[in-house]
Amino acid sequence: MEGGGTGSRTVTSRAPALASAPPAGTLRGVAVPARLTQREHSKVLARLRAPRRVLIVDDHPSFRRCARDLMTAEGFSVVGEAEDGASALALARELAPELVLLDIRLPDLDGFAVARQLLAHDPKVVVILVSSRERAEYGSLIEENGARGFVSKGDLSGDVIERLLE
Repeated sequence: MEGGGTGSRTVTSRAPALASAPPAGTLRGVAVPARLTQREHSKVLARLRAPRRVLIVDDHPSFRRCARDLMTAEGFSVVGEAEDGASALALARELAPELVLLDIRLPDLDGFAVARQLLAHDPKVVVILVSSRERAEYGSLIEENGARGFVSKGDLSGDVIERLLE
């Protein structure tokens, strides 16, 4: 609105007023509550920065299917699946995943060798090793090959993956 003859102008905004709390929703598959505590805000940001394109490598189709369903439900995009190490390496070069869920016991190569080769090709890829066996059975091999971590297949969940990605 223009003021009187003083030459000054007063502008009234026609934009709607911002609500004090936006509605809850999702952003890139991440649930965002209406109001966030500092800790919740940090978790949302971490999930948004987390790798989202996933390659699942396991010789058991039933595990691949379960892992795909879980990862998809958690907002990840499963870009491929492989049943052995050689296929995993070829698909990783073709699909450029950001995260690889990698079984340790594969029919052709062990997961440790595959992890080393994946990381040599793309040092930014995050490799998480999975196995039906317990971590203790592998000793220091998990840390020695550059993988971000290990998850027992029975413990695989979105929360466990997110903690490893933080």
